Amino acid sequence: MRANGTLVVVGGGVCGLLHALAGRRGGWRVVQLERGSGPTGATPWAFGLIGVAGGVLGADPALLVRGRAAWRALASEVPGLGVRDDGVLAVATDDAGLARLEALEGADPEALVVGAIGVREANGALRGTIAGALHHPGDAVADPLRLLGGLRALLEADDGYAYVADSAVTFADGWHGEGSAHAEAADRVVLCTGRPPVADGVPELLVQGVVTAPWGERLATGVVHVADGVALVMVQRAGGELVVADATPRDATREEAPRGFLRAAAESLLGGPLPPVRRRWAAPLETPLAARAVVREELAPGIWRVGLGGLGGLTLAPLAAAETIGRL
Repeated sequence: MRANGTLVVVGGGVCGLLHALAGRRGGWRVVQLERGSGPTGATPWAFGLIGVAGGVLGADPALLVRGRAAWRALASEVPGLGVRDDGVLAVATDDAGLARLEALEGADPEALVVGAIGVREANGALRGTIAGALHHPGDAVADPLRLLGGLRALLEADDGYAYVADSAVTFADGWHGEGSAHAEAADRVVLCTGRPPVADGVPELLVQGVVTAPWGERLATGVVHVADGVALVMVQRAGGELVVADATPRDATREEAPRGFLRAAAESLLGGPLPPVRRRWAAPLETPLAARAVVREELAPGIWRVGLGGLGGLTLAPLAAAETIGRL
């Protein structure tokens, strides 16, 4: 491994950890800074979809196929990463929706359109009114917290990597915060601290979700449903909890009571009641970021900011990290 100097990665989420890993493999000594004892931003609340079905908001399917392959390779290298090969069903509740999915079948070489019977064969928990689905058997479902633990364990076994907690740092006409000395001494810095600020006048989506108590059944696949401009995602965590989330144009009515809307939408697919809701979250997402899934900008020479977003952001994260390191 060639020695390129010191790279500081700011942010301890999946985006930051993958940039740290790509940096080490690119020959950099890596110091990773996290503002707290562990990540509290987007990663713990990520949907956990890896694959082509997660790009329903517009990410390039060919890139998603490559991103899925990158995660497969990483999961085979790190068995404790918690990436489950469950597959994902992009479901339709009427014939018009199924026809739209049929038109997308060729975007994923592993995908197959199935009817209502095929949906229930793949995921018997879906007992609602479903006309069919585009089944992505090669897609995966991940528990974001297990991703964090697996990637940290891989990196911490490397002498060329150091993790520094409680070291917040920001860049605005210079470095500010507890981690400033590390950033100032670095040869390159990559900021993975969340999506870039939303510009005035740029349309936003609202991403909102709930986490339920453990469910007594097994949701055998991830589920995506797109209708009337709303993308609904439902996955199950390793502990049995259901995560139900959606991305839609901002609507004050739904911002006031997301739990009721998400519950009704999920129960219409399950054909039965959800467990009690234990947690909820909501965050705006700039529309161009939702479509591109990855936003990268050079703030100053040698200082980059990278943001992931949309339903395809997690899938594309390994590719984004490799490309960033390649630009350094």
